Amino acid sequence: MISKKVTVIVPAYNAQETIKECIDSLINQKISVNIIIVNDGSTDKTSKILKEYKDSKNIFVIETKHIGVSNARNVAIKLVKTDYVTFVDADDIVTEYYVDNLLKEITYFKADLSICGYSLDNHPVNLKQHDNYTSEEFVKDIITPGNCGGYVWNKLFRLDIIREHSIYFDSHIQFGEDLLFCAKYGKFCSKIVVGNSVDYIKESDGVSSIYKFNTSFSYKIFDLLKVYDRLKSLYADNKTIIREVCGRQCVLAADISRMLMFQDKKSKTLKGIMYSNLISVIKSRKLKLREKVKPFLVLSFPVIQHWVDVNKLR
Repeated sequence: MISKKVTVIVPAYNAQETIKECIDSLINQKISVNIIIVNDGSTDKTSKILKEYKDSKNIFVIETKHIGVSNARNVAIKLVKTDYVTFVDADDIVTEYYVDNLLKEITYFKADLSICGYSLDNHPVNLKQHDNYTSEEFVKDIITPGNCGGYVWNKLFRLDIIREHSIYFDSHIQFGEDLLFCAKYGKFCSKIVVGNSVDYIKESDGVSSIYKFNTSFSYKIFDLLKVYDRLKSLYADNKTIIREVCGRQCVLAADISRMLMFQDKKSKTLKGIMYSNLISVIKSRKLKLREKVKPFLVLSFPVIQHWVDVNKLR
């Protein structure tokens, strides 16, 4: 049956190797959905592949110059005419029940957001089922690795909330833009529901490679520190959320210091972030013990920590 309720947004940039499998997984949904694909200035054969779907009544292809994933998604959001919207990356696939399960959950529980589990590198992430997940719980969890995730791709959003509060992706943020979008959206949720199905299949989240202590380090990760600052402003009236965000920001600053081998000009700024948030690290209820130890080791024993990290690379 054709659903007039859900639109799937797929930003695509040089996705010739994966885009067909991605689209086919959406076409094979138990309920048909509107699909908006934004070809973000691809220079490979992505455009040619997308032309194969030109006669599909529920697939809409938007061609743009290369404007980046955030702008591509924003272009699509403005074109959505359904009640709900979800996002799928062009190099991922979903099970045939992806939209159906998300839609059933959000409508049955009259929720503002529904979330499903996902598979990452062939490892399923089964989420704890909730039928009344609070906004505060949600925000604390999306900044914590391994939970429902600060991603937009395993979630179903209400378009009216997005439009009413002008929630769009920040094109100036290149790392953590999903997290910021989810946090802004979560602020306006009265009820969030989490299902236990694993319906989103992702090859890699792009995070693990950035966190490795090697040449794959990217300065884009500094954007995540900015995102944490934005979250502190966004939830300034919630001390519990502030505590967890500050704690997570402190641990991230410690990780970045280690990745830079303590030799970058930004090291002083990173130390400032760590010192100003140590109390939050101690009080955090979400950080694991090994995470809490990181900033103290980096600040107190940088030479030893550097030696340990260098030897890990050998």
